[in-house]
Amino acid sequence: MSAPKRPSSAAKYANLVIGLVLAAMLIIIGSQSFTQGALIYLSVMNYYRISYYSSHIPEKTFTVLRCPTCGYQVTREFAVGDYVGKQAEACPKDGTPMLIVRIYVLPAQTQ
Repeated sequence: MSAPKRPSSAAKYANLVIGLVLAAMLIIIGSQSFTQGALIYLSVMNYYRISYYSSHIPEKTFTVLRCPTCGYQVTREFAVGDYVGKQAEACPKDGTPMLIVRIYVLPAQTQ
């Protein structure tokens, strides 16, 4: 089963408006049918929210290092404190400090 897609911002606002209208009708009219409708609506929205976040695929972050003199390039896992332009470990070819040139995120492999 694939993970559900994140709702668009238009869908979020539409759900917010529907929820506010149901809440206003509940306060103004006070009818039991509106109460039941609001509870059903909130239950369905909560189900979709929980199903999205519980099935979210974890991600891995990587850092690309490049030597400014010889052009040697290596990719490693992201370390806390990495940022583009930071000097990192020495190049294994010529010993010059390598620079972080790129940081990117990939979804983790599912097995």
